[in-house]
Amino acid sequence: MLRLAQTVFEMPHAGNTVGSVDWVAENVRKPQNITYSDAAKYPQLLSSLVRYLIKRGDKRGFPRFRPGEEVPEHQAYLHKTSKRPKVCHKPHKQLPFLCVSSVNKAIRDLKNLGLYPVRVQAENMPNNKNWDNFARVLHTFYVLYCNYQGLVSTSARARQVHLYVFYANFDGPRGRKWPVIRAIHRMVTNGRHRFAATSTKHFWEFFKFLDTNPHLLDKLNDKGVGGVPAAYTAFVENGMRSHGDDLHAMGTNAMRSGEDWKNVPRWMKREAYIAAVRTKWGRGNYWQWDHFSWQDYIEREDLALTFYKRHLPLSDGKQHWDERLVRNPLSWGTTTPKKTTKKKRSRTSRSLSAPSKAEASSASSPDVMIYDPELGKLVPVSDEDEGWVSEA
Repeated sequence: MLRLAQTVFEMPHAGNTVGSVDWVAENVRKPQNITYSDAAKYPQLLSSLVRYLIKRGDKRGFPRFRPGEEVPEHQAYLHKTSKRPKVCHKPHKQLPFLCVSSVNKAIRDLKNLGLYPVRVQAENMPNNKNWDNFARVLHTFYVLYCNYQGLVSTSARARQVHLYVFYANFDGPRGRKWPVIRAIHRMVTNGRHRFAATSTKHFWEFFKFLDTNPHLLDKLNDKGVGGVPAAYTAFVENGMRSHGDDLHAMGTNAMRSGEDWKNVPRWMKREAYIAAVRTKWGRGNYWQWDHFSWQDYIEREDLALTFYKRHLPLSDGKQHWDERLVRNPLSWGTTTPKKTTKKKRSRTSRSLSAPSKAEASSASSPDVMIYDPELGKLVPVSDEDEGWVSEA
């Protein structure tokens, strides 16, 4: 009887600890159950959820219309109806159905993930087929935005946001109507140019080192495989810290303390490295975003992966090198001062127009493919595929 009672009242297994490797792996296999908040915290879950949303969409990976659905044309919040003070209600200047604070946070996350819209024409593709990453970018933006708005996948507002992000237009200059992805592209690439113009000034030490050690040039985009001399990583760090001292590149507080340097947005350090390597290679500006060069795209992806694996872990404000190579500023030994907050300026909203459902569904494109920098090739979004490896 005692054994029977013990079996009856035995507590069920609690499952894997939230955030553990096993917990993440378990949830990756069940993307339909991933919440937006979990996806925003764990890159692997975000990748799995985005892949799931793409597979549920049409041929382009865009969400399908349900009976009676229309693209919203109005502001999302005409009055502050939510009791949660942290939820944003102020409309974005160009995208009035979306709230400006959550848009800015989602864009910041896209920049740190290294996701930006790109379309490559068939004549510039190795397989002679048109390719773009619009579905991946827009689904990722949608998930991140909903997380910051406190929305869940079953919410009617989340569904409206989903359609808006993919199918709405906003008022561009000279009365033109532009899709939302164009505004996302402008925001996500904003600030990238600031690093290219001054790479020679900030990375001269690294360039000189490469000139005297030409056998290390292959390490610039080797995806972080293999070791390099300590001086190699030290001179890259010196170049990024030199950018950190430039308030026009990384702001006024980047080098104020070791903790501040560690917390500099990762996209800034990544773009500084990519710009330096492209300067060393004699590359010019990038092609237009809607007619991008495939070579430029894979080059950026490989350089970003190299940076994440080799250089970002060392750029944490700690001393990983001999002081003769990298000397920390004296201010880094003091207590981190408090940061001051800036006043926010009010913005006005603009009118919005939306295309018809037939117009939104008429376009055709190749099956959705994503570029995996680890494999160095395009891979399909399919049930058998494990999907891309999102940047850690």
